Amino acid sequence: LHKKVSAEVMPQFDRLKAFHDEEEAKAFADKAKGAFGKYVAMFDEVVSDWNAIGLTVKDGWLGQMNVAADSAEKEIRADNDQLLLSEFLMMRRMEKNFLARLNPVYVERMKAQMTRFDNLLAESTIIHADDKPIIEKTFDDYFAQFLKVAERRLEMVEDEQIMRNLYREAMPPLEALLADAREDRELATT
Repeated sequence: LHKKVSAEVMPQFDRLKAFHDEEEAKAFADKAKGAFGKYVAMFDEVVSDWNAIGLTVKDGWLGQMNVAADSAEKEIRADNDQLLLSEFLMMRRMEKNFLARLNPVYVERMKAQMTRFDNLLAESTIIHADDKPIIEKTFDDYFAQFLKVAERRLEMVEDEQIMRNLYREAMPPLEALLADAREDRELATT
């Protein structure tokens, strides 16, 4: 729907420009059209990012991250290493905190926790030796997906700010053109 509406709106800037004789009004229309075009491109990029990340916890990278996390947790629980399980659950908490707050500090904490987890897994006398590579693999898969999601979400925060700025850039010229159109209408009806 956004693509369809955007495609319908773009030619309207040229129509708007044609209604005005003043060069300043034409420049306003061009500026608004340029900002709107950049906004649409950025919007499409953000939509693509959301589709890659996943619109639900079962889709995209979020889905892959959760499948890997569930597998790792299942393996840890099977061997009943409570210390390792608590460290893993702490990472899940940091993951949730990151997703809720989008604060890069949680990514750094996750990296530190990853190192701690790896060391505890290697030192564990409770986890069966045959299970350690399986847990390591599922845990690495989980962590890799988390980093992918985190990196993209942080980029999206910047993209969303750019979109807000483009909106702010487009609005004053459009408002000026509307004011000019109202003035022209008043003159034409008097």
